[in-house]
Amino acid sequence: MNGKEDIFSDFSEKLRRHVEQCIEKLQNFPPVTYQHTLLTLFTTWDYHDSKKELHENTVRNWLALGPSVKVIVFSTNPETRIFCEKIGCNYQSITVQRVTGVPLLKSMYLEAQKSFDSFFYAFANADILFEANLIKTLERVLYMFNNTEKAILIIGQRTNVMNVTKEEAVPVDSVTKIALDRGTIFRTDAEDYFITSRPFPWKAFPDFIVGSPAYDNWLVAYAIHNNFLTIDATNSIIAVHQTTRSGNYDGHHKRFTDYNLKLIRKIRSRVNVLAGHTICTKYFAQKDFCGLTEILLRRTNPCAKPKSRRG
Repeated sequence: MNGKEDIFSDFSEKLRRHVEQCIEKLQNFPPVTYQHTLLTLFTTWDYHDSKKELHENTVRNWLALGPSVKVIVFSTNPETRIFCEKIGCNYQSITVQRVTGVPLLKSMYLEAQKSFDSFFYAFANADILFEANLIKTLERVLYMFNNTEKAILIIGQRTNVMNVTKEEAVPVDSVTKIALDRGTIFRTDAEDYFITSRPFPWKAFPDFIVGSPAYDNWLVAYAIHNNFLTIDATNSIIAVHQTTRSGNYDGHHKRFTDYNLKLIRKIRSRVNVLAGHTICTKYFAQKDFCGLTEILLRRTNPCAKPKSRRG
């Protein structure tokens, strides 16, 4: 054989071995069975804002994730109730912060836990679409860490996609396609969803409001600071942000933009919010060559403080 034939033969043999390994791995990959709901996924929005159709796209997308996911929309608006009754999602009224009139983050988690018995609970912004690997990732986490009593927090970067249509939001497979075709990954300090396990101590949390900056980084940094089980799912879960002409910093332009920052200063938190990036987590999720989701320990953490040297 000539040189090109040798290279092709070597490549074919390596590919054959990889395929055989994947087949064996798939056969031995443990199936995950669970009696409870896997995930309770919830959000809130201002029904009269300019993103009404976009938010309704989100709910349809979440419902398409299947029966292992319960969907809740928290609101005090009767039109939102009508929409939920029509489409089949769960509507619940919610406590709002007295001055701002905006829902409290922790209240939604606590109410969701009262409503449904699930392994995971997640708030996501009302413009975030998910795809099927959300379920596969959570099933993998459940298999690996089901016996732990530690609180779990799963986060990830979002992918910005302009002008997502109603047809692209559902089915969930199309979310993967638009993310790959025209999506742009966003910053590591912008978290738009927070998946937590039931032991996560929401009752002890400050009264952060949603839609205002700073709570996301504080939340992640708090979990890391307290040695919770933290996972960056950026490379496993595609979370599409339905980007519009208003851009990617909507929360920075609303009223009460400094509410959460003032609250953090008021409670004199020792948590370093600079450690609240997705890349700061102890674990990360990714798909392997076979397309299976793995949860891996970071070998190096870019957010860890360097150890001082004596001498």
